[in-house]
Amino acid sequence: MKDRVVGYVRVSTQGQVKDGYSLAYQSEEIERYCARHNLELLDIYKDEGISGAKVDEDELTIERDGLQEMLSDLKWRDVKHIVVLNTSRLWRADMEDSGVEVVYREGAMGYGPLRKGEPGQILIDPEASMSALRHEYSHYTEAKSNGFPSAAESYQDWEGRIADELKAYTIEIEEAKRLGLDNISEQLQKNFEAEKQYILDRYGPITE
Repeated sequence: MKDRVVGYVRVSTQGQVKDGYSLAYQSEEIERYCARHNLELLDIYKDEGISGAKVDEDELTIERDGLQEMLSDLKWRDVKHIVVLNTSRLWRADMEDSGVEVVYREGAMGYGPLRKGEPGQILIDPEASMSALRHEYSHYTEAKSNGFPSAAESYQDWEGRIADELKAYTIEIEEAKRLGLDNISEQLQKNFEAEKQYILDRYGPITE
């Protein structure tokens, strides 16, 4: 039996429409995704032309009729998931414009420079969470701001590397806490501590 899902699409500005993120484009992408993954798409809810001033993205206090209708309908509809267009496409466009090689690989996530001065490569799991994508995008923006140091240079500055990892993991940890996913938040904290220890063991100061 197919999982029953609904879609949600929105555009906030005319710029998004000009950049190719129209409601029609988003709807077509959601329909293709559902067809590929054998999902029963019941409906697609839409909001158009909403300014940032009218939306509190965290609290969902809104003038978003489509979203409100969807949330109301979910109370009685037998729906397994909500499907939305992954806005990481915007980040990928930014990275690709800078020359980053974008590789899709199931079960893999990671950004890293390959050679000094070159933008490097990002591995993306197609099923990755938004916060995981933001984590790696944070590494990319940090590397870009530093002129794309080589991998060796990145780790030689072990203090900077730890600070970079903390910044990236904090994005995921805060999102997990916001969603009430305490077990995931705790695991992410452990992942950071493990990464920090790895950097210290391999690249940190030698103590006698």
